[in-house]
Amino acid sequence: MIEVRVKLVGLDPRGEQRVVVLEEVDGDRYLSLPVGPAEAEAIAAWLEGERDPGRPLAHDLLHSVIQKFGGRLRRVVITELRHDALYAELELEGPGGPESLPCRPSDGVALAIRAGAPVLVTQQVAGQAMRRISRHPRPPDHPPAAG
Repeated sequence: MIEVRVKLVGLDPRGEQRVVVLEEVDGDRYLSLPVGPAEAEAIAAWLEGERDPGRPLAHDLLHSVIQKFGGRLRRVVITELRHDALYAELELEGPGGPESLPCRPSDGVALAIRAGAPVLVTQQVAGQAMRRISRHPRPPDHPPAAG
């Protein structure tokens, strides 16, 4: 499995859909994950350091419920790409042992960043959906003076 982390939250190239860009931790690939407006805002706010929204968001509530019942989110795994849709699972640990629950990848990512849990992508999904990061040489900060 491949560990990824949130690189940025933004709009797709056409400006029509919000996306979360997940980058490979030990590599040069990324996965663009379509998300709804609520998930995009929840993820962006957390990344910007807004830890207390005043009223708990759905992801904050779920994290609290998991903890209240003695569990923890072990990890989120993006498991499958089917008909252009990504699927994921929450892997939980609790008093009754390990459990796995299906979830939308966007909800999984929002919960994972709150819980400090890793997000992983299966090799199959990586092969189907991850792309290489284009590495264009950066222009110099100060172009050479004309001589």
